Order: sequence, then C-alpha cells, then structure tokens
Amino acid sequence: LGMPYTSLEKNKIYLPAIKVFCQYKLPVFYDDLIKVVTRVVDLQDVKISFKHDIFREKENPREKPALVALGETEYAFVSEEGKPLVLKKHHPFFWRRLQEAVDREEEE
Repeated sequence: LGMPYTSLEKNKIYLPAIKVFCQYKLPVFYDDLIKVVTRVVDLQDVKISFKHDIFREKENPREKPALVALGETEYAFVSEEGKPLVLKKHHPFFWRRLQEAVDREEEE
C-alpha cells in the first residue's frame, strides 16, 4: 500500500484481524526463501480484506516460483478505544490511499 503500518498507528488507526484463512498447497522449510504477494480485494467503511499468494522462490532464477499457500485476511478499522472507526470520515487521507490500491488491483 506504500505506507508502513506504524503510520496508521501513529494516527490512532488500528486493524485487528477479524478473519484469517490459509490453504496450504506445498511444504516450506526453514531455509526456503518465500515471497508473499498481497492485494486488497475489498474496502468497506469499517473493514478491509486482502488476498495473499505465498510462493517459494527457486534456487535457479529460471525456474518459476512454486505456489505454496493461498491466504485471505480481513481486518476491522478501530479507534484506540477499540471502537469501530469509519475511516473515510475520520481519516480521509488514509481512505484515499487504500481506495487507490483497490483501484489499481481492479485495473490489473
């Protein structure tokens, strides 16, 4: 998204996980190098959802990375007090940044 999570916390925006799913396809071992590709799939007033593709990188750069897992996560936007936060209303700058990420995903 082009911004660290700490920038959200500095603005009193917190994202507790409310749903997590992982479908394992292949094993990964300690010395394996993995790559996680994450994209925003849904943005609503008080929550955001992501899909994740996890790949094991190959030692030979000519080989295609192996898809080892598929994941989905959903987070709520909450205030410092843990109350639902309508991001669009309270933090329009961050809302626009997230909306731009959604728009980019839809274009691809």
